Amino acid sequence: MNTKLLEMLATKGFTLDSTTNPNNNQKTRVRGKKVEKRLCGNCKREGYHYDDDCFGLEKNKANRASWYKVKDGG
Repeated sequence: MNTKLLEMLATKGFTLDSTTNPNNNQKTRVRGKKVEKRLCGNCKREGYHYDDDCFGLEKNKANRASWYKVKDGG
């Protein structure tokens, strides 16, 4: 049965050879939810974080990167 199917596909120009497929480099990785660039209500910086995830908040102090500097209120 399979040989007949393959012969029929070959006569119509179809092949199962992956080297002839120009789209062989398809990406299969599932990506997370995208966050649009916006102005933060806490730090007033333009970025990709939600207001609750802002490093400027005291509750997120442990998550801050070493390079992060908190802006003064003025």
